[in-house]
Amino acid sequence: MNSRLEEHHAEEHRVGEYRAEEYRAEEYRAEEFRAEEFRKLRADLEAAAPDLGEAVSRAEKRLRRERTFRPLAGVASACAAFVLLVNFCSPVARACAQIPLLRELAAAVTFSPSLSRAVAEEYVQPLDLTQSRDGLTVGVSHLIADDSQIVVFVRAETESGETPRFRAIIPGPAENFWSAIWQGGADYGEQGGDPALLPICIGIREEADVPETFSLVLEQLDGEGEGARFSFEIPVDRSRIVPAREYPIMETVELDGQRILLEKIRVYPTRLRLDVRGEEGNTAWLKGLDFTVAADGWNFAPPAEGVTAEGSLDEGDFRSFYAESSYFYGAERLTLSITGAEWLDKDRAETVVYPGRGEAENLPDGVHYVGSANDGKILLFDVEQQEPDTVSGVFDFTYCDAAGEERQLIRAYPVGRDVAPGCFRLELSLEEDPGEFVVLRPHISRRWEAEEAVRVKVSLQ
Repeated sequence: MNSRLEEHHAEEHRVGEYRAEEYRAEEYRAEEFRAEEFRKLRADLEAAAPDLGEAVSRAEKRLRRERTFRPLAGVASACAAFVLLVNFCSPVARACAQIPLLRELAAAVTFSPSLSRAVAEEYVQPLDLTQSRDGLTVGVSHLIADDSQIVVFVRAETESGETPRFRAIIPGPAENFWSAIWQGGADYGEQGGDPALLPICIGIREEADVPETFSLVLEQLDGEGEGARFSFEIPVDRSRIVPAREYPIMETVELDGQRILLEKIRVYPTRLRLDVRGEEGNTAWLKGLDFTVAADGWNFAPPAEGVTAEGSLDEGDFRSFYAESSYFYGAERLTLSITGAEWLDKDRAETVVYPGRGEAENLPDGVHYVGSANDGKILLFDVEQQEPDTVSGVFDFTYCDAAGEERQLIRAYPVGRDVAPGCFRLELSLEEDPGEFVVLRPHISRRWEAEEAVRVKVSLQ
């Protein structure tokens, strides 16, 4: 009896080992298939988008100058993350290989790992709206929507093969949307090369609901049809919008002597949002935050393109900061790491320039007043270690003259590189003679880098 029982157990053990070996063999064959599958996908993507590497280089260069210059800057590594995602993440490769149309969408969202993952998960709504006029065809092919933003994919084609330039306009109540930005930040057609399918990222105000429909107007900026407008009514299937996941933090950290309450993280399909609040007793307002969110081996940084924060450019803290989304990754834990910040000191919230005296007070760090020209209507500054073609992050375009009247700068642009060691020359053109002095509003006063990252674990329970 015992002998038969032992033989039975031995047979069960041999069967179990055989099945385990068979399972391992099947897994090996499946892995080989996946490897071959994404090798084909890589070849397809490289054939379809030979300029992708150049595009990433342009985005990284743009990011480097925006991170040191704009309060709404992102992190350069996020831009290249989608290349790795497509090349090495089998769910993305499988989704793109199985649905040919998604390959073009995948190429259109290389600037955003979050959007690329949404495309791979088929979190996309087809539209197929087109209009043609005078040899020009403009279409809206798809959208991706959540409670944070709507991303609309636009294509413009001409019979001549030239790429027209377009401005995106969102008419209607301002309380629904607060931004509409082309991928790359410029107008359609200004990104270099053939933009093919290009997304517009439309921010939705926190208190607003996603609309069932909204209007999108594309205005042509050059060519024979300059000034022509193409108007679309964009439908949104709200039943396909999944809710955000919200995780409270409610922990106060000290950054550069300032106390900041980390309130919560909200994870949408297309981006992750960190909400913060500065204490009243702080001596500076928080205007920028360098941070990443780690989730089970994945690292999510601020986006390389588009909006990375919300808040007033004047007094007050920025309250929300964005990173790429962990929504589709099934993370079981999150760790927030803060490595730097940008501040607007409360006692340096206004820069006062005296053109007649050649003096300036409360300048941001790294910005030096050089002098004035044209009877004080042109102000010149040297700005340290910045790229010369991005200037909007130094001062706001609104200023006050000596009479206290609020006015708008005519333009702000660089007029020379290395006029001083490591600097470029920034020229501000005023509307008219400002009088004895001009009050400018800097976006930030200074930048701070942590000697050691400030880390906070976020519970997902």
